[in-house]
Amino acid sequence: MKRVGATQKLARWSVRHPGRAIGTWLLLVVAAVALGAGISMHTTTDADYRVGQSGVASKQIEQAGLDAPDTEYIVLSRAAGGPADSAVHTAAQQLAATVRTDAHVQQVAEHVVHQGHERGRRVG
Repeated sequence: MKRVGATQKLARWSVRHPGRAIGTWLLLVVAAVALGAGISMHTTTDADYRVGQSGVASKQIEQAGLDAPDTEYIVLSRAAGGPADSAVHTAAQQLAATVRTDAHVQQVAEHVVHQGHERGRRVG
């Protein structure tokens, strides 16, 4: 007679008791989610990635207060390409007005036209 393994026994039980099997799986999922939510998470900071000489330099820059603020550039251009026309300039002015209302934005520079194209607005 062939020996029946634990997997086959569990499969047979699941077939004979489908309601209990589904209930058991749901209970396990709920328990896993509850345990996952109960475990505190440690979020990383920039200091966690400071390794080697660049890490030492980064720490010194931060301690000296020389960190540059985060800066973003918004680039505008015509969909068809070519030099920026009045529509692009109008869009840049509207965008600047909208961005200025954001509480996280400290400064919005005037737009720059570079080689006939909108280069962008500096948002810092």
